Amino acid sequence: MTYEEARSYIEQIPSFAKKRRLDNTRHMLELLGNPQDRVRIVHVAGTNGKGSVCAFLASIWKERGERTGMFTSPHLVDIRERIQIDGQMVSEEYFAEACEKMCAVSEQMMAEGWQHPAYFEFLFGMAMDIFDRALVSTVVLEAGLGGRLDATNVVEHPAVTVITSVSMDHMEYLGDTLEAIAREKAGIIKEGVPVVYWGEKEIVARIIEAEAKRKHARAIKLTDKNYKIFKIGNKNIDFCAFCGYYENSLYTLPFPAPYQAENAVLALSAAFCMEKNIENECIRRGLLHAVWQGRMEEVCSGIYVDGAHNEDGIRAFVDAVKANQSEREKYLLFSAVKEKDCEQMVQILCREVGWKGVILTEIEGSRRLASDSMLSLFLRYMKNTNGRARVEVFPDISTAFCEARKRRGADGLLYCAGSLYLAGEVKQLLMEEMARN
Repeated sequence: MTYEEARSYIEQIPSFAKKRRLDNTRHMLELLGNPQDRVRIVHVAGTNGKGSVCAFLASIWKERGERTGMFTSPHLVDIRERIQIDGQMVSEEYFAEACEKMCAVSEQMMAEGWQHPAYFEFLFGMAMDIFDRALVSTVVLEAGLGGRLDATNVVEHPAVTVITSVSMDHMEYLGDTLEAIAREKAGIIKEGVPVVYWGEKEIVARIIEAEAKRKHARAIKLTDKNYKIFKIGNKNIDFCAFCGYYENSLYTLPFPAPYQAENAVLALSAAFCMEKNIENECIRRGLLHAVWQGRMEEVCSGIYVDGAHNEDGIRAFVDAVKANQSEREKYLLFSAVKEKDCEQMVQILCREVGWKGVILTEIEGSRRLASDSMLSLFLRYMKNTNGRARVEVFPDISTAFCEARKRRGADGLLYCAGSLYLAGEVKQLLMEEMARN
């Protein structure tokens, strides 16, 4: 099987395979030889920030000299972004070999009366097989959707679990209250395994603490009292951590977004839970050298992409925009999917930032939100707030991005937000542009 054949096969899976019960995933891993039992695993769930926490943790262990695997989702441009070893995407050859093996496993499962693994489940199986063959010692594993019923939750003995900030998202699957969503996330807590969690919201903290107590798991609660930001630059942040074992330690993050300090504190606390003697210098280098796409990422000079796609994510994005105290004019390229609470996102964007211009566009596929719907929201809330931004619509992303760059000129700042799909499309367009030049 070639890489192109592998990628094509995986992209077709959603047309014939749906999400399965966890027993299906367990049997899949059994046929792979239970690779999850031969590595140390940190399991990360949450609504916002879990990918960043994974990237920080993987970078910390890499700096310590350990071969480290990381499984995350979704990808922005290349599907291999989901499966990384020591901060690098796996090779096309490794990817194709793992896909071919998973195809054989899937055929055997169906012959035995089981179901073909779903898209995410299939990629999870590929990742664990790749990590096993590559002899990684630590795997950082990001839950896909929720936690309790997520395919990754078949891992029975992680070294530590992490729950990042929890907010209203994916309500059609996880429940329409914060309590219901928190219970789904808390489902990754395992018997006797410590859980590090963001406890800023009292109701979320209460649910996680109760589940941890039921599972005899030590719960380490972190809030904004556990760090202090000292300096925010155009490309980085200096902050001090206050969480017991790293009291008063100063670190630098390679991102200009304040919310990354929260994710970094979660990561360093989880690292300490995994190994008490981890050197602080490994923590420092790991945080400094971490790479994570699509989170206030400066993709070229003056152009940022951020995957914020729900109310709390947009609040964090807005805080990052405001933290850049440059007098340069700010422009927004925005798109959203129809499942999200677009009105709340637009209200925050209009109220908190004085945009010079807003350009609206549509992602491809059935989940796209019509640009007319977004336009009416922006016009309404712009009128109620600063009202000075020019709002334009270009349904095609390529055209919208081109026009947005023209509007911002040589001196303005352009921010692209509202959807991970938009972030991926913008990065793809820039890659294609670089290839032509």
